[in-house]
Amino acid sequence: MKNYFVIIMLLISFNCFPGDVRNPHFVPVWEGNGWSHMNFYVVSATINGVGLREGDEIGVFDGIYCVGAIVLQRPITEEAEGYITISASMNDLYTPFIDGYTIGNPVSFKVWDSSYSIEYEEPQLVVENLYGHPVFNFGSFLWVDLSVNIEHVASPQNVTIVVNGDTLSLTWDVIDGAIDYKVYSSEFPQMVHFEEDLTGLLINNIWTTTLPGALKRFYYVTAIINAQ
Repeated sequence: MKNYFVIIMLLISFNCFPGDVRNPHFVPVWEGNGWSHMNFYVVSATINGVGLREGDEIGVFDGIYCVGAIVLQRPITEEAEGYITISASMNDLYTPFIDGYTIGNPVSFKVWDSSYSIEYEEPQLVVENLYGHPVFNFGSFLWVDLSVNIEHVASPQNVTIVVNGDTLSLTWDVIDGAIDYKVYSSEFPQMVHFEEDLTGLLINNIWTTTLPGALKRFYYVTAIINAQ
């Protein structure tokens, strides 16, 4: 029997506890001290002009592999004192798996907004290279500004799931001012695995798709609201 789940994203008005460090969204593929590091210096990181907050995260990626990350313990803007440093470790060719960056590959970044449980990447995430080259190399460095300029996001309430034959439908309460909705899904409940699900048809507040082949599937929904 196949099981389908809805993860309802609730907005709760309390600050993220620094303990999020123990359960981060971005998890590098290497452990320990690493080796042949490349360092990244983030001078500012904002979403719609507001600096990232405590509990938000920044990840450095080599393709699909997270090779460096940090959970913020303070806001990071040009007005804030100092910058933050992220170290990436080089891949060890003597291990049977990828555990770091590959020299010559392009650098990319992702940002995790812990308040809304939303991940941003390019092109939504704009990376301004201030100094250095955005290509992985040991002993090298890169200074950047990161900014996301998007519509506001919110979480619809009363999300329900209905299976009828070979069709799966999600419905939710309409949010005033919403210009679009996005559905994300994964075979696993951890947020790091979720990606936007483009298999379905969205009509108003109803999203319909054919039953996925996986035995289990998890879903969540976000609403896009025009930025003011």
